[in-house]
Amino acid sequence: MKSYLKTTLPALTGVEQQRSLQQILDTKPKNSSIRVFGYGSLLWKPIISFRKYQKVILKGWSRQVCNWTIHARGTSSNPGLVFGLNKDTNGSCEGLVFEFYEKSLLPDLKNLWAQEMHSNLYHPRWLPIFTQKEQYSVIAFVVNQNHPLYVSNIPDDEAADIICAASGIFGPCADYFTDTTTALKKMGLKDKNIENLTKLIKERKSR
Repeated sequence: MKSYLKTTLPALTGVEQQRSLQQILDTKPKNSSIRVFGYGSLLWKPIISFRKYQKVILKGWSRQVCNWTIHARGTSSNPGLVFGLNKDTNGSCEGLVFEFYEKSLLPDLKNLWAQEMHSNLYHPRWLPIFTQKEQYSVIAFVVNQNHPLYVSNIPDDEAADIICAASGIFGPCADYFTDTTTALKKMGLKDKNIENLTKLIKERKSR
């Protein structure tokens, strides 16, 4: 385990979060309303009020187990693992696009930024969505590969052991994976890699 995981990482201040949010609002593509792409906990625990949602496939990116968590689903001495949206030229990620209510847009965005941007672990970006009927852009929180909590290429067997042993202020790390997998199936979304990892986690938990 790398030594920096045993330290407290600085959080973004409220001013820094506001600056990040304003930058996204200022760069909104023309002819696109403000929508956000959900691929992890937003699927089963949306912290925003949304007018509607749509199932989509985001191409060129994939849902990956690539972030240590030392707060929400782990600790600095016993970190867990969570998803990140990572660049994957030949890959894709099935998820939901949530469309905001105009009347609660700013409060919802601030809540979203407080959850996703408490550190620099993610970068908010506008990414294109292509459907049979239209093309538009959405806000997506993609992983920051330069962040000290970024990790890659952990084998599933090792990842399952780490996940089963970790817990944080939001509960066991294993629950994060089972809840996400349940939500994916409920919404008719597919992710074989996450389904296979969740199966390994359940097998270990049942021993």
